[in-house]
Formats: sequence, structure tokens, C-alpha cells
Amino acid sequence: MCKILIININKAMESKCNSIARMLSKKLELNHFEVEQINLSNYKINYCTGCKSCFYTGLCREDLNDDFTKLRVKIRNSRIIIFIIPVYFLNVPGIIKTVIDRTSFNTHLMSYAGKRAINIVVSTLTGGKEVLKYLYKYELNLGMYILNNIEVLERDVNNKIVDLAYNCIIDNSNKDLHDLNLELIFKRNKSFYSRDITYLNNEDNFINNEILYWSQSWIQETQTFDEYALKNISRLEYKNIK
Repeated sequence: MCKILIININKAMESKCNSIARMLSKKLELNHFEVEQINLSNYKINYCTGCKSCFYTGLCREDLNDDFTKLRVKIRNSRIIIFIIPVYFLNVPGIIKTVIDRTSFNTHLMSYAGKRAINIVVSTLTGGKEVLKYLYKYELNLGMYILNNIEVLERDVNNKIVDLAYNCIIDNSNKDLHDLNLELIFKRNKSFYSRDITYLNNEDNFINNEILYWSQSWIQETQTFDEYALKNISRLEYKNIK
């Protein structure tokens, strides 16, 4: 069975997001999935400083100062990532925005190509659609196949939501998937970053990490996103073994 990571942010045990996370985790474990449930409120996650080091070097300077490396490893080691997120005034909570900012260079590399995502967004009344749309665009640029986007009002949280997410995993966890949007993003990135290697050098003469990444022979020899995703998953799994 593939490993599943459930990402939640709510501290309050009685919150609807925590309720969904607990019920879904229990159901998956009872059916022999390897599941890890984490709460981002338990992690020290610093704001992105806008230094652009990640774009030039592939490394985030703040990773040395907080717990973000732990989160990166957990995402890398999981095949399916489930985000359970409340709506904060028509948008994602601040900690999720920080996670997105800290992984923005990964969207330029499609670093998590081949991984699968499910989004469960909980709102009191409005904003769910806006948040799902935002998460969908973010995860596509990370290279993730989005299995489902689930919008639910707090008053409607019940076992049916858990069953919907669970059945989606059962139906798609090992199925070969294809998404035209992912194909278009892959071709755009490969074309853009395959230009003159001096084009995006910064003032300190660092070779832009993104150009170096996309110029690798294994990527240049890859013709489709689905092929890229398979190769990328194999690379990530090899890193996990090491």
C-alpha cells in the first residue's frame, strides 16, 4: 500500500477539520494503508523572506532555522497527500500561504510530479470554491495529480465526506492517470528553461538552479508529463531508500 500523508492545521481537537482527519485516518489504517497525520500548528514554520535563494540555488535559507525540512521530507516520502483546510475569509489560512510561498520554487520544477492530492476544504458558509481553485492551481504546478476537490460546510461534516475521500483513494491510488493541464505546464516549463543557460543568471553569477534542473539529460529526453512523473517518482523513492 502507498503511504498517505494527511495535513491539517487546526489546534482545536473539536474542530471540524480535526474530526475529518481523525475519521479518515482511522478508516485508512483499518484498511491497511500506511497513514501519517500531521498538524502544521505543531511545526515552527518561518515566513518566506523573499530572498530568492531557492530560485538560484535550489535551497531555502529558512530551512536551517525552522522545521520546514521535516515537512519537505514527509511530502517527499508520501505518495498521496491530503490537505484538510479551513477557509479564512475567502482564502487559505496564513500558515498554508507560508507553506505555498516556501515551496514556490518547487512549482517551477514540478518537484512532486507523480504524487496525488486530495483537497478537503471546510467553510462556515462561503469561500470554499475560491480556496479549492487556489489549491488546485498550486498543486498542478507542483506536478500533482489532483484526485478530488471536496468542499464541505461545517454543518455538513459527517462520515459521507470521509467515505468520499476514501473511495477516491481506493479508485485512484494505483491507477495510471493523465491530466492535460499537467502536460501543458510540463511542456511550458521545459521549453522556457531550456533556453540560453546564461539568461537567468543572477547578479552574483550563480547559475540559476531552475535552468540547471531542466537541462538535465533525463528531463530533456522525456517527451510527456506522464513519463516525467514516473521518472520523478522513481528518483524520489530512490532518495528515500538512501
